[in-house]
Amino acid sequence: MIHTLPAVVDDTDHHGEEVTVRCTVHDGPQMGNRGGQKTMYEIDVSGCQFDGPAFLSCWHESPVWTDAFGATPEYVHDTLDNVPLQHGETVIARGVPNEHNDTWYFNVTSILIRDPETPIGKSEMRSANECPRIYNLKYEKQVFSPGRYDLSPGSVKGRIVHSLLEYAIDNPDYRDNFEHGWTEAEMDACFEDVLDSEYAVDLALCRLAWISPNDIKEHAWNAIEPLLTDDTFTDTINEAESVNTEVALSSSLGFNGRVDLVIDGTPYDLKTSYQPTDAQRNHHRFQLRIYLLALALETLEPGERLMDRIEDGVEGVLVYPNLADADGVELERVELRKHDLQAIMEMRNDAAVLRGGFGTPTTYGRDCTGCMFKEPTAISGDTDEQLPAPCQFYCQSERRWDCFETDEDGDIITQCPLFDECDQRLEFRNPAVTDHYNRLRTALNEERDARHALGTELEHLSRDSLIQAGLLLPQLELHTVEGQRRLRFTTDQPVVPAFRPGDKIRLYHADTEYYQTATYYGHDGEEIVFELDGQPNVAFLNPQATFEARRTVSTDTFPRDLLSQLDYAQRAEVTPLLETTGDAGDALAELSPEEPEQVATYLDNKELYIDVPVRRDRSELIADLVHHVTATQLQKPGGDGAIPQDDQRVLVLSGVPEITDTIDACIGDRDGVIRMDGFADATADAITPDMDGHTIYTSLDTADVVLSSTRYALADHVFHAMRTGDSDARPHSDRFFDSVVLVGAEPLTEPQFHFLRVLGDRIVAIGDTRRPGPQMVSGDARTSRLNESYFNRLYRRFANVENDDSQSLVVPAELPEPIADAFTGIDVTTTRIPGSVDFVDATGNTETALTETTHEYRVTCQDTNMDARFLRLEPAEEVDALQISHALDDLRTLDAGALTIQNEYTIQDIRFTVLTNNPIDGDTHQIEVNVPLRATPFLNRLLTHNPDEAATVAEICREQDPDVVVTPFAAHANTIRDCLGDESIPVRLPHELTGDYHESAVVSLGVSDPERIVSAPVSDIETLYTVLTAAKHCTIVGNRDTLERNSVLKALLPVTTA
Repeated sequence: MIHTLPAVVDDTDHHGEEVTVRCTVHDGPQMGNRGGQKTMYEIDVSGCQFDGPAFLSCWHESPVWTDAFGATPEYVHDTLDNVPLQHGETVIARGVPNEHNDTWYFNVTSILIRDPETPIGKSEMRSANECPRIYNLKYEKQVFSPGRYDLSPGSVKGRIVHSLLEYAIDNPDYRDNFEHGWTEAEMDACFEDVLDSEYAVDLALCRLAWISPNDIKEHAWNAIEPLLTDDTFTDTINEAESVNTEVALSSSLGFNGRVDLVIDGTPYDLKTSYQPTDAQRNHHRFQLRIYLLALALETLEPGERLMDRIEDGVEGVLVYPNLADADGVELERVELRKHDLQAIMEMRNDAAVLRGGFGTPTTYGRDCTGCMFKEPTAISGDTDEQLPAPCQFYCQSERRWDCFETDEDGDIITQCPLFDECDQRLEFRNPAVTDHYNRLRTALNEERDARHALGTELEHLSRDSLIQAGLLLPQLELHTVEGQRRLRFTTDQPVVPAFRPGDKIRLYHADTEYYQTATYYGHDGEEIVFELDGQPNVAFLNPQATFEARRTVSTDTFPRDLLSQLDYAQRAEVTPLLETTGDAGDALAELSPEEPEQVATYLDNKELYIDVPVRRDRSELIADLVHHVTATQLQKPGGDGAIPQDDQRVLVLSGVPEITDTIDACIGDRDGVIRMDGFADATADAITPDMDGHTIYTSLDTADVVLSSTRYALADHVFHAMRTGDSDARPHSDRFFDSVVLVGAEPLTEPQFHFLRVLGDRIVAIGDTRRPGPQMVSGDARTSRLNESYFNRLYRRFANVENDDSQSLVVPAELPEPIADAFTGIDVTTTRIPGSVDFVDATGNTETALTETTHEYRVTCQDTNMDARFLRLEPAEEVDALQISHALDDLRTLDAGALTIQNEYTIQDIRFTVLTNNPIDGDTHQIEVNVPLRATPFLNRLLTHNPDEAATVAEICREQDPDVVVTPFAAHANTIRDCLGDESIPVRLPHELTGDYHESAVVSLGVSDPERIVSAPVSDIETLYTVLTAAKHCTIVGNRDTLERNSVLKALLPVTTA
């Protein structure tokens, strides 16, 4: 059990007994010698009633004044000696608290876990210890791996065996067989149930990749049969008081992993290897010992000593069902020993420190035996379609060291163990392309850190504030489970979610810390849809449980996913859009909305970018365009004639659920159209979770059009598992799809766009270039243009530069008269339509759950003879947080002693007021900058609301009964939702709008500022374009004095208030 710091600091009952706490380092290290030698770190106790200083104490020797604890283990000291704890770093520690002379101490006795917010598993720990090169590739570059749809036969077989054992234990129809014995018929029935319910898609994809499903099933059966007929194993399950399957380690402890079975508290881990090497079996033991330690830490009671628990015996069991040299099931008992604790903690913390990055490790002198990264990455199980081996690819691309040298005789000398077999060292890589990918990679790592920092800010918010911000959806009732992973929920407490379809969230059992990660799929009628990232256990899917969904920004996987997609694109040799070259001119062509069939005349281009702005019939027009794109006979990639109509296959990926349904309604009745995104109630023939593998295979193999969603393609990688085609049946292409159509492409980042475009020989992308692009937090991500829609960049490039393979098209917009007058600078042909804009001047002030954020920097002292200082600064001018971040990141030295309190100074061209200036120990200044929330657009968009304006909106809605209420602020949306009470009027955020016009809308802009500052996102032209075109007849609600400072809104105000 992990205690919060206030529960231990303020409750003296815990003094003198060993407990586990989470705490945040405020300063240190500093040495102490009273009562014995120790290293101390000051910790943050701001949430406690205790108002004195508090320290984390690591003892170098047993204290002379107590026998309640001894010296802190050396492995803790070794970790801290190499890299001391940093200001703001969070740790979990096991130790004994005490208070002396109004100072509180936590004396570390056994463990100290760094960065527990980052779950680290056995592979990462082992990689950090064995080969920093592997660690760099796998966890810093996040090189692509097939993931969920890894079609290697051994991987599929292993997943089937694990699933069947869990199913047999959890399903009451089969559980009694562990008591009475399994017949072959019962095993076969259970086997077929699991294959049909969980592995139909996997086995269908194997057939498409020319991998024999029958061989996989045979090997799986050979492991399952001895497992279910072994008397010792089945008796163990039958006689147990409790058996839990797929038990996830608590991520709160910083460990990542799942235990296959926990039987009466003992973990059992199933291994399906047929001929494991000694090294592999040692890896299995190491993995189980991690599980043993994590489970022990979860169950330790206050006052119980971890070392005593280990001495009493902590053991688990490895289960090998079909070893080549064993007769039957082998059960190997594995014990956690004291030196295992040392090894695990050292490796876990080394991995956490490595996450910070220490440069790219060399290939020299490595033992590459059996390393997966020296081998090409197979795509869709096809050894003929591969990405280059990542180790050699990046070694050649980055060229940080010489491949070889020559001696005096001209003989080659090399320190690289892969030199003789490397197929990459003579490959030419464009340095500009490599530099571009490396800049994006650096920016994404900065984005990860920035989201972690913002997540730390959000952790201080109350539960009610998280609900109001749309970051927490409470009171979810499980309504339907489809195919084990697709979950549908209903709720009596509707919340407007701040997350978008495709975002990663955590699904919790209410009032617990147990969760599973999932992808948010949006609303389907009254239901909220999520898809789990992995197979859940039966206990998690308890229909009686109440769930809640949380978006946790600090552990957001978005940057990590983008890194993996970036690696895929780079190794697939996708050439990014670099500096514009070619002859500038008007290359843009206009497409008449009355003649969508004309799109067919442009399909000879390899790339087609279609800008479809707001229109009354936008969704229907996009559906018509998709219809003609998918029905037109395409040319072969080499230009040698047309593709036979029966051989042509197109993948349509839509990013907007409502438009997906419109496309489905438009083309679903055509022969050869199937839908594959997990939604069964489709017009088209749909691949559903209850289909068998043969039916799914036949549907995909004979399909002309596959309709799905971008979130499904990005989350599951299912279409990358079928990237390669059948050269015998479709000799014109080595791809499974001839063309990929991306609908709603404007939110896609550059890595996502590259990752999806490789699925076909051609790409057709459809979007609205005026809508907001991807959301990014860090300055580096914005500087690298990751916050810009890559679709928009490509569209503008080929609208202005002639290209034989690429074409940009635009459809005229439809704008109501007053909106057209306000958006005079909009760069598109516009048809004016009837409409109106009214304005209601609202009183009230904006409120936020956070008023400011704190940014921390360390700067070298300008004069080494002067004391280091602690400075707290506040910007004295309106400036974006990203501008502050860039400026102070580039600050190399500072004469802090010359700065006096309450005066203003210009630092890096920004005016700051000095609030605090105190001397501190050390050789670097510590600077804290308090930044108003409105200067951090990501948080401002989440947390801003205006209760008085929300009440005014509710009154207007009761009078007008509009079709929709729109606001750019998540917290404001939920405040409006609360004010509406039982009214069924939907409240929408900008990303939820499709670009079609409602008849009427109330647009609540929320901002009201004494200084008349229009903050983001209301200041963003893309946001205003999106919300003000929600309906033909709009009522804008807001504070006139503030809004008239914006030129677009000012153009509307006189019209509505004259």
